[in-house]
Amino acid sequence: MKNNTYFQTMNQTSAEYEKARAQREAEKDAILKAEDWAALESWHEREKGIKYPFTNGQDKAFCAWFNSVRDESSTFEVRDLPWDKDTHDFVEALRAAGITEFAVTDQSTALMRLLHLLTAEGCTMQGLCKVTRSETRWGGEGTKEYPGILFRT
Repeated sequence: MKNNTYFQTMNQTSAEYEKARAQREAEKDAILKAEDWAALESWHEREKGIKYPFTNGQDKAFCAWFNSVRDESSTFEVRDLPWDKDTHDFVEALRAAGITEFAVTDQSTALMRLLHLLTAEGCTMQGLCKVTRSETRWGGEGTKEYPGILFRT
């Protein structure tokens, strides 16, 4: 799970985007200091065409991977499901990353609706499971078990 090239590539692409964004922000600061309002307007027009490279659904899948790796989850764990409109991209990102199984440990009020949306995307519920993850709390380290629902993509 840790060496997933799909998510590692997303991480690299995101880092490059953030580095470029910081450079563009520095350019904007210089324009503001120079009080060049025409250049500022051009900067804003250019920025409209620069979009973040990933959808919200892809980001949710990446965050699930990142947290699963960081906390050494016993299986690919989804603690925070995407919004309804982002479910398709979320599932497609999991599939593109080669994730064939994941455990939903999300306990949001929208859980029932999202379980149905996952099923509509072709994911199959396998049953109940437990996910173990490493945690550091109040200065101590240990593992904790969480109830989940196992899905196959």
